[in-house]
Parts: sequence; C-alpha cells; structure tokens
Amino acid sequence: VGQFGTSDPVVEASGFVLLEDDKGLQNAENLVPIVNTAWLTAHPQAEAALDALSAVLTTEDLATLIGKVAIGREKAPDVALEYLQAKGLLK
Repeated sequence: VGQFGTSDPVVEASGFVLLEDDKGLQNAENLVPIVNTAWLTAHPQAEAALDALSAVLTTEDLATLIGKVAIGREKAPDVALEYLQAKGLLK
C-alpha cells in the first residue's frame, strides 16, 4: 500500500491499481490555473486561453503529460504543443 497523487505518472507506468476513496478521506486534486493579477492585466488574452485549457485538461491528461516528460524524457515544450494542438487549442 502506498499513497500517490493521481497525476503521478509512476502510478500508471508501474501498473499500480488506484483504489476509490469511498470514505472521502483524501482531498481532491483539482487543477486550477493561478496567475498574478498584474500579469493577467498586462496579458488579457491569457484568461480565455487558460479558461479553454481548464475546460479540457483532466487529471489523467496531466499524468500522461508528466509521464512523457519525466519518464519518456520528451521535451516539455514539445509535449505541451502536441497536447494543445490535439485538443484544438492551438493550430
């Protein structure tokens, strides 16, 4: 028995079985973009982009992306670009 975050790529890569938290003892790992208000004011187009990403990015997606970088040794910018294009967020 071990405790991992659901976005930890080791879980899937190692074949661990995730157990359901039927007692509600673990806090949710909600994905939430956090930005500095001054930066957002200077880059207003970022708000719509972050909202669009938040609408499609799942914890499973995040684990896959982290795994490609941490385990697969792919370059993070390449992984991000591929994901954003696949989700229709970038052309």
